[in-house]
Amino acid sequence: MVDAPDEYRPTGFSRTYPNFLTQEGIYGNEEFPDATTNVTLPFTRFTQGPADYTICYYRQKWDKNTQANTEHGLVNVRLIKGTSAHQLSMAVVYYSPLQHVYWYDKPSESKDEPELEFFDRVPTVWDDTKVIHGEIGKYITVARRSGNDWFIGTMTNNDGRKLNISFDFLPEGKNYIAHIYYDDPEAMTRTKVGIKKIPVNKQSVIVTDLLPSSGQAIWITERK
Repeated sequence: MVDAPDEYRPTGFSRTYPNFLTQEGIYGNEEFPDATTNVTLPFTRFTQGPADYTICYYRQKWDKNTQANTEHGLVNVRLIKGTSAHQLSMAVVYYSPLQHVYWYDKPSESKDEPELEFFDRVPTVWDDTKVIHGEIGKYITVARRSGNDWFIGTMTNNDGRKLNISFDFLPEGKNYIAHIYYDDPEAMTRTKVGIKKIPVNKQSVIVTDLLPSSGQAIWITERK
């Protein structure tokens, strides 16, 4: 399997070499972009093909602090700008057949946070994709299906917002459980991600109240 790093951009080689799964060529987590950049990428870089964004989950801050003067004063620019739920949702919104959520982490940094079950279940290739809604540089919501399960990723920019997510892409006459992973300041973990389960079907619509630079990930499975 091949993952081309650094400035390489898609050229179509993966048609000839199917083991060429993905490439960087993207302003990813190691460059510390803000959430506004992150919700621009689906409309720009990802129109050219898969990209390895090098999602970082635990290592939110690097050892070397590089500070810079900004409109908000002196800030550490070597810092992941999005929330943990923002990072979770990337695994759905960003297409890459090879993904790893711990590119810069150590195994010892994992404390078995409950939301890791989402990374355990989310596929990297898909049978169907629906863009529910989005606006360049503002927000994006993508639903993807693998087998009978659906996954949804929602991301907002540096501003908080409320978004309605319709489940009208689900098959008629079937009932599902939506496992929702969201930013929860009251969660008893360092990642501050809450988890809730709600019944949904084709007629369901949920209101997502997103914090600035946040997101939400959903795993949808059929009720037995």
